Amino acid sequence: MSSGGGGSGSGGGSRAESLLSYPADLKAVEVLQPRPTGPASDSLANVDLPAHLRRFCCADAHSDVVLVVDNKRFPAHRVVLAAQSEIFDAMLQGGMKEDTTGEVIDMRPDVMKSFISYLYGCLPAIKPEQAMDLFRASDRYGVHSLRTECLGMLQDAIDSQNAAAIAQLADEHQCSELADACVRFTADSENLAKVVASPAYMHLMRSAPELAQDFLRMAAELQAENARGAEGSSHRRKRKRRRAV
Repeated sequence: MSSGGGGSGSGGGSRAESLLSYPADLKAVEVLQPRPTGPASDSLANVDLPAHLRRFCCADAHSDVVLVVDNKRFPAHRVVLAAQSEIFDAMLQGGMKEDTTGEVIDMRPDVMKSFISYLYGCLPAIKPEQAMDLFRASDRYGVHSLRTECLGMLQDAIDSQNAAAIAQLADEHQCSELADACVRFTADSENLAKVVASPAYMHLMRSAPELAQDFLRMAAELQAENARGAEGSSHRRKRKRRRAV
């Protein structure tokens, strides 16, 4: 009896030691912790992981890579960068695999701070003046959700003073949706002259004359097409009125 009890106690001790030594043994954990049923089984779905990540944004704690922009350091975590950006994922598996520091060019420090803040879920809202820079960053690094947000904001923000600049951005990043929105805005009879007179269009003429000419040509063609469509609609309405009389 005592021998059997001792054997049982010894077996229990070995099992406990095994669980402590190998916490990843899921089968053993399942035996000791049966999966709950009912509403409690959904408890993990309520964990706000981004909220827990936010405190690590641009913080040295547990960081394993540093992005450098104009000598300004931005500590980060490889797993966060790779999870949000397909380009960072490729870089961190390739040339930056063994590096702890990576220099980022063609981006201002303030843009990088906002960009990283977005990746960690702690950018409260995108300001209109940030949208162009963050669109560039999101397109370059393959952060599709941020690109979509910036695209929508830019489409809504097009006016006579920035239409040419946004059209140039669309051309640089091969974004037909944004380019079409700029052309549609400029094709409006009230907007065309204002866009052409804007400093942004003057800059476009100097920096990319062919693009400026193509942009103006497409807007003028769409304007003419809209005018023909409006004229045709007017004629059809007149014919209907005559038939009604």
